[in-house]
Amino acid sequence: MAACGAKSGQYHDYTCQSYVKMGRQHCNQKLLRADKLESFIVKILQERVLTEENIKDLLLQVNEKLQLFNSESGQQIITFTEFIEDKQGKRRNLYQVIEKGQLDFSDVAPLNEEIETLKARIQEIELKKTRSPEHSDHR
Repeated sequence: MAACGAKSGQYHDYTCQSYVKMGRQHCNQKLLRADKLESFIVKILQERVLTEENIKDLLLQVNEKLQLFNSESGQQIITFTEFIEDKQGKRRNLYQVIEKGQLDFSDVAPLNEEIETLKARIQEIELKKTRSPEHSDHR
């Protein structure tokens, strides 16, 4: 079916492609008024598709997806938090060893690169944690 205008665009109809392309001699289908056809289609959709039962089912499915997403996000936040706490604990331990003089500074020099990598990773995880949807919901 194709839409076509009539009477300077004041009225709109639907007809078959053959009628539009080749004329009335190739298709004897009558023109269907757009306003009546569209009203009929909307009515049928409301009666058969947009039923209370279908809407409830759709809402239940959306709810299930949201709960799954939230639980996955929550687990990610827990994982991020554990990672950050572990790395911060290691950094505190290193500071304590240095403060107590139990470590020669020549031993620390090779660790500088690892320390910087850990700092960058902590910042990256903190950023991911703050950007997660569940974290922003709990503020």
